[in-house]
Amino acid sequence: MLECSDCGTKNTTGASMCVTCGSKRLLTESEAAAKPHPAEPPSEDVIKTPQREDIVETPPSESTIEIRRLGRDDGELALETISKLKAADWEDQGGKPKSLTANYLARFLRYDDHFLIVAIENAEPVGYLLAYELSRVDRDQNMMLFYEIGVADNERRQGVGAALIDEIKSICRERDIMKMWVQTNESNEVAMRLYQSAGGERVEEDDLVQFGWTPENF
Repeated sequence: MLECSDCGTKNTTGASMCVTCGSKRLLTESEAAAKPHPAEPPSEDVIKTPQREDIVETPPSESTIEIRRLGRDDGELALETISKLKAADWEDQGGKPKSLTANYLARFLRYDDHFLIVAIENAEPVGYLLAYELSRVDRDQNMMLFYEIGVADNERRQGVGAALIDEIKSICRERDIMKMWVQTNESNEVAMRLYQSAGGERVEEDDLVQFGWTPENF
């Protein structure tokens, strides 16, 4: 019996060519057995493509911001926060005031009606909010003066300011505060947007006038 070398058909007729493909390349059984068969490609379910290291996606690092009200034991952190975030305010004043120390801030923070709320990211202060609770003479219910807020330049528009305001609003609810207010300039568009987005309502359109006194006028 001969076998076609091209198509593998068994030739049992004794013809000199393959009855299937017409090839004249016929092999005896011993020759066909010795001929290596072409390797079959692996099935699709076992094909593995090596993963390229340069296209492996690295999950983004998660950065959590802690919002925290400071207390009497946080004088050092308060000093670091104020020194870092108010530095620009002191440029025309010869630098940080000498009276601003960790001991002073520890004394400042021992009062229950003083609120210094700090935003901390990766162990670094990135924002703060300062507020004072004020008593009223006409009722036994206090007010909250939202005095100022500051956020590091590289953290602005990231929700830090909103988170700080949310914290002081939560404190107002807990302490049954009758109202909270903050002042800004209409030209300060960033502050205007922040306070409005945090639920603040403009009290007066153009009737607010602010007067100030310095030691020279006392």
